[in-house]
Amino acid sequence: MQTYTLIYPQDRRGEAKKIEFNAEDPSSALRIAQDEAPERSAELWEGTKKICTLHRRMIGTDDLWTVTK
Repeated sequence: MQTYTLIYPQDRRGEAKKIEFNAEDPSSALRIAQDEAPERSAELWEGTKKICTLHRRMIGTDDLWTVTK
C-alpha cells in the first residue's frame, strides 16, 4: 500500500484541505474525491511525487472528470 494525498485549494466551493489515505493505486483517489463537493479541483500526490490534478464538474446529473499532469 502507498500513501496518497488529495490537496484541495481554497475556492468558492470550500476551504483548503488535505486528505491522506493508503491505497493500492491512484484510482482510489477518485473514490475519495467523489465524496467531495462538485466543481472542485485537487492535486493528487503519492508521497512527495505529484501524480496529477483532478478537475471535477457536474453537467446536469453527469459527474465529469478531467485529469491533467
